[in-house]
Amino acid sequence: MCAKSKIRLLKAEHGDSFIIETDNEGIPFVMVVDGGTDNAYENDIEEKLEELSQIDLMVLTHTDNDHIEGLLSFISSTKHRNIPIKKYWINCMHSIRVASSAKVSFSNGASFEKELKKREGEEASCKWSEDIYYPNSFQYKKIKIVVLSPTKEVLEQFYDAWKISEIEKVSKVSSGTRSQIQKGDLKTLSQKEIKQKPIKNDITNASSIAFILILPDISILMLGDSRPEIIVKSLEDIGYSKEKKLEVDYVKVSHHGSKYNTTPELMEMIKCDNYIIMTNGGFANSKHPDRETIAKILWNRGRDMNREIKLIFNYKLSDIEKTSGVFITDEEIKESKCKIIDDCDEL
Repeated sequence: MCAKSKIRLLKAEHGDSFIIETDNEGIPFVMVVDGGTDNAYENDIEEKLEELSQIDLMVLTHTDNDHIEGLLSFISSTKHRNIPIKKYWINCMHSIRVASSAKVSFSNGASFEKELKKREGEEASCKWSEDIYYPNSFQYKKIKIVVLSPTKEVLEQFYDAWKISEIEKVSKVSSGTRSQIQKGDLKTLSQKEIKQKPIKNDITNASSIAFILILPDISILMLGDSRPEIIVKSLEDIGYSKEKKLEVDYVKVSHHGSKYNTTPELMEMIKCDNYIIMTNGGFANSKHPDRETIAKILWNRGRDMNREIKLIFNYKLSDIEKTSGVFITDEEIKESKCKIIDDCDEL
């Protein structure tokens, strides 16, 4: 019997960072997904990565700072060169040089490429899998990864935007008011359609690598910061629907619970009891999670209300709500048959 897989939720501040460990036909398999912010890396993530004897697959979902900074610090550090990394998934075009910009972290992508080549030397090209996009799937013995996002077309748009470096991040999330309860009741919010900006105005998130990860004993839908319409279309293409749902043990909710990255249509295609939201409450004008996303998880039309839903957070709920505002009440938790698991560091 295989050893129990572990999903470790690192304290990535307003970003993402995971260590996933499993037994793959008697051989340990370790996967690292994203690295959080620089500050999070220094305070928590570096220590966790130092415990690893090797990394079989390192995934950078996209080049936003709250995903790339920690990984960039790790691979550029000479003291961690003794930890081998067998494979990288990074959608960064070769030989791109752009000036630093606060708009989108294109310059970080270029820096990552430079540091990866410095770390890996002549092996960099064979370890770096460029252009990870739908439709692709990968098999590592008993482990399967089905890529859902980005599409090749979106990735090409991302590269075009990267070349000219003229893209702006215009995501608008919750306003950071003291409480989000005033937005409305959860049942109504669960079916509220949020007007989506064009993909060209959200190209970095649209380029996010998202995938179904099937381990020997558990499965998880890792959504990164992906766009919901891309995930819906990919799931439909491979045979899933409201009637034939994708069944997984865990869902890593897209974009830290932003209302722009979860739709009723997407939720009705998924059967899952455990939803992971990675956030410390947000940063600057981006406050997470949004109450609208919580509503869509708990009250989507396809949910079996006889089953309890768990909302899993990597920070204490009380700390998250200091920044995000209160997004669910105790009464609503009870009514929606929900259980909150906060300050969680391992599944």
